[in-house]
Amino acid sequence: MEMSDADLDYENIMTFYAKVLKKDRDAFEQNKTRKINDVEIWTRARKEEERVAMEDYCKDHGQAEIEQIQKAIADRHAKELATKNALTSAAGAYAKYMEKMMVERQVQLREKERQYINEISDEVKGVLMKAAEQVYKKNLIKILNAEAEKKRQQ
Repeated sequence: MEMSDADLDYENIMTFYAKVLKKDRDAFEQNKTRKINDVEIWTRARKEEERVAMEDYCKDHGQAEIEQIQKAIADRHAKELATKNALTSAAGAYAKYMEKMMVERQVQLREKERQYINEISDEVKGVLMKAAEQVYKKNLIKILNAEAEKKRQQ
């Protein structure tokens, strides 16, 4: 089968080549679409398998896990209640402790006040005694001077 130059026209060659490229592109697109569909199917199947496995696990172990969670919640509530009760009773003990401390502090305050009063009274007594001694000496000197003056005049 020989072809002449007329049969091998540029347009025919380009048309043939365009058809081949279009077939290749269509085949590539179909292959790509098939792969995407395969991945989507595989993903759906995987999710379905996971769902079935999760349902089986829940059927087998779900009730036990729920009971365990409820027990943990009840334990936590019991612990919180015990802590609250302990704090409530501690408040009463603390109030008694503070009352006892205040009584002790009042006793200490009264003792310190007595000591302070005694110290101040000793200081005041000393100052008064010195002042009285000075006044006594002045009066004694006046009396002695007066007596000496009387003797001179006699």
